[in-house]
Amino acid sequence: MTDFEIDNEIRAFIDRSNQFYEDTPETHEKDLAQIREDYDGMCQNFHQPYPHGVTSSDSHIDNDGYAIPVRYYHHSHAPGHTAVVYYHGGGFILGGLDSHDSVCAEICEQSALTVISIDYRLAPEYKHPIQFEDALRSFQSLSERFDSLVLVGDSAGANLAAAVCTATRTSDQKPSGQVLIYPALGGEELKLASYIERSDAPMLTTADISFYRSMRCQGAPPIWDPTFNPLMAEEFTGLPPCHAFSADIDPLRDDAKRYAAELKKAGTSANYTNELGLIHGYLRARHCSEKAKISFQSICKAIRDLASTTK
Repeated sequence: MTDFEIDNEIRAFIDRSNQFYEDTPETHEKDLAQIREDYDGMCQNFHQPYPHGVTSSDSHIDNDGYAIPVRYYHHSHAPGHTAVVYYHGGGFILGGLDSHDSVCAEICEQSALTVISIDYRLAPEYKHPIQFEDALRSFQSLSERFDSLVLVGDSAGANLAAAVCTATRTSDQKPSGQVLIYPALGGEELKLASYIERSDAPMLTTADISFYRSMRCQGAPPIWDPTFNPLMAEEFTGLPPCHAFSADIDPLRDDAKRYAAELKKAGTSANYTNELGLIHGYLRARHCSEKAKISFQSICKAIRDLASTTK
């Protein structure tokens, strides 16, 4: 951490998070069940009570005989025609409805919108494109209930949100907006600078990214597949308006920047915010870091703004 400008609040957040791990994911010898238990324990350590007026209920969405677990977050003032679909992060191998539970509850409260969290199947038990297919099917099913849906995701979940936007680009049934939080979009294949400049960043390293990618697919990664790497899409016209947020101290930093630039070049409204002094996973720091709190508020505002421009 000595090579990066990190304030005391974020340093404390890093220390608190790292106490759940003996080693980094790509080097330790724990089995996957233990890795997931460690991650879930860390997320639970940062869990917050639901804000006043927010409740949740669990359901499922069918995907060719598989019941995708989903969790609805309800707000008394939420409009019935617009909602948020949330895809959680975790490198495609970690996380679920509980890992991002209070994040989704607080997005619900701050945006005054219904939020639906999607518990897509995880690798390596389920290889690509299963995660994408669960994400797409969930969106398609929810589109039958809501007039407009803003897709939101962090890290791996932001990859899924962008991939769904790309896959539905020419469809009548498409998202009305996308908010991507430190997204993993395939920038390592484009040799973006942040993968070198931030290769040993705390909380996520370039080596970690390679490890997660190797777990995600069978054999060689399908580099040019936009459902795997959304930055590899041949066409960006017709995509929904976007607000992409990156953490400055994160190998993934430049993915968000490049994606927003590609959308702007294609004539789509796109905003990009790089959060100085913040690290990958800072959503969990929103109650212990002023910088993370302010960024979370900006994320919720971006969701509200995109929702307000829809029918």
